[in-house]
Amino acid sequence: MPRDIQTHIFPNGFRLIHETPANKLGICALQVFVNFGSAHENDETRGMAHFIEHMCFKGTKHIPNPLNIFKKQDNIGGVFNAYTHQRFTVYVSKLNNDEIEHCVDLFAEMMLYSAFPVNPLKKEEHVVIEECLRSEDDGASVLADDNITILFEGSSFGYPIDHISYHKKLYQHNSVVDLYHLFYRPENMVMSIVTEIPYHTILKMVEKSQYTRAKPIKKTDQLQLRKHMLYFTTNHPYRNIRYHLHEKKNTETTHVSISFNTCNQDNEDKYIIDILRHILAGTFGNKLFILLREENGLTYRSDCLTEYNEYSGVITLYAQLNKKKVIKNGSSPGLIPLLIGFLNHLIKYGVTTEEFNIAKKNKKSKLKLQLEDLENQAMHNGREWLLYGNADEIVPIKNYYDVYFKSITRKQIHDIIKKYIKKESMVVSMVGPDLPSETIVDRECKKLIA
Repeated sequence: MPRDIQTHIFPNGFRLIHETPANKLGICALQVFVNFGSAHENDETRGMAHFIEHMCFKGTKHIPNPLNIFKKQDNIGGVFNAYTHQRFTVYVSKLNNDEIEHCVDLFAEMMLYSAFPVNPLKKEEHVVIEECLRSEDDGASVLADDNITILFEGSSFGYPIDHISYHKKLYQHNSVVDLYHLFYRPENMVMSIVTEIPYHTILKMVEKSQYTRAKPIKKTDQLQLRKHMLYFTTNHPYRNIRYHLHEKKNTETTHVSISFNTCNQDNEDKYIIDILRHILAGTFGNKLFILLREENGLTYRSDCLTEYNEYSGVITLYAQLNKKKVIKNGSSPGLIPLLIGFLNHLIKYGVTTEEFNIAKKNKKSKLKLQLEDLENQAMHNGREWLLYGNADEIVPIKNYYDVYFKSITRKQIHDIIKKYIKKESMVVSMVGPDLPSETIVDRECKKLIA
């Protein structure tokens, strides 16, 4: 392991990973991960990981009034936040180095000793419902949720992190509290910190905190945990393109995506796919930008996205555009015919040497630019240890290009296109008003040559 990343596992299982930043600004990024996200939920507990994240800000055993938690955060200064992922929940802060100990103590209090009072719990669920309703108004969010259910069907990842349908009746207080106590344990957590303060100083600071004093899981709770294990099945052997057309009135734009199932997070194909993603949408003069905006004036917003988990992965072409231009753009082809033609050209001819070289150079620069923000390093280190479990194999961001991207060849890009851009792994989703019929969309999409 590089000397600038150091790790420690305390006797109760709590994990610490420390990295020294490239800059000397006297600031710190501190993030604490819990190995608990929406993928650990079942039909009785959908949405609870996100809800528990909210409740950890709503009063603790020793700080019952949430206003006092907010005051402590304000007094520390910096930035505080938390969010829920499918695989974890993470509590984040960026602050001055001289406030690290106060932040560690406050996060430990919030995460290990949240009180879950009954009335605030009921009130906060209504706040979460408002958040879900806001997402329902966002076509891009609706499209992402729709895609999750199709692309990862048959696994723990086939459910949105939260959804208004999860809140048809309010949560039972005991169910929420039991789930919190089951997962919010020291051996189920990783603290990732990036700071100039030496590792051994941070180690002693964390050693004095509640994180290392809390007791590990009881053997009697192991059976309960098994009910929330991630589950996977073999990817469904689809032979046809899958469609999800979600009619959404009272809007002028339509959100469209064409996605393909790829590899899971343990497969090294993901690095080659990432260079492909960079060629398609990662540079200022990328192929999607030129095709859709510069050549056809079709859309202001387009992108190429990738995602991976233990079950599968996905690469997605996305665009938001005028509802009338999905199939036709006046007398010219609309978005879907253009994207299918674009993919066919990609399958036949691959990418040019110039596009390939620019993308690799650009990827190298962007990885280096990530070092500007300590939060990127803290997120990377904590996520890697939590998901992959071997601290000795964590590659820091500053070495990522040389280890994973430098040796990738143009031929590998061509091979990866032919491997994954296929009808049987294809999903076409739309969210918007006055959508074309599935028959019309299918007629265009079946022109894909793979």
